[in-house]
Amino acid sequence: IKGTEGMVVSFAKCCRPVPGDAIVGFMSSGKGIVVHRQNCRNMTETASQNRKLSVQWSDHVEGEYLAFIRVQLANQRGVLATLSATIADMYSNIEHVNLTEKDGRISTMEFIITVNDRIHLARIMKRLRSLPVVNRIWRK
Repeated sequence: IKGTEGMVVSFAKCCRPVPGDAIVGFMSSGKGIVVHRQNCRNMTETASQNRKLSVQWSDHVEGEYLAFIRVQLANQRGVLATLSATIADMYSNIEHVNLTEKDGRISTMEFIITVNDRIHLARIMKRLRSLPVVNRIWRK
């Protein structure tokens, strides 16, 4: 993150920013600078303006970042295996998964996955969206 050299920087778990996202920093006592996506509800609703910082991604960001996605889909046999294989084929790893069932036919799966940047995440979401079982996909 540009301009934060020598400072403690962490990434907010509420919105999980990844390189390429528009971001904002929040000065937090005991945590240093916590980086949020600009459209994060926690930043727009509760953040005091004098603790917000203008921050940007560095020009050359490397590594893996965690992204949170939700997938609404048809509840059928093998659907988790299908989604898992698709995510793995896109060079991502699933760090966490949670399943909630709506009415027996529709389920929502929540994934925390590893991505390199926003473009990588968009490609994964596009591939998942193309699966016949997927009704809707979005970032939290």
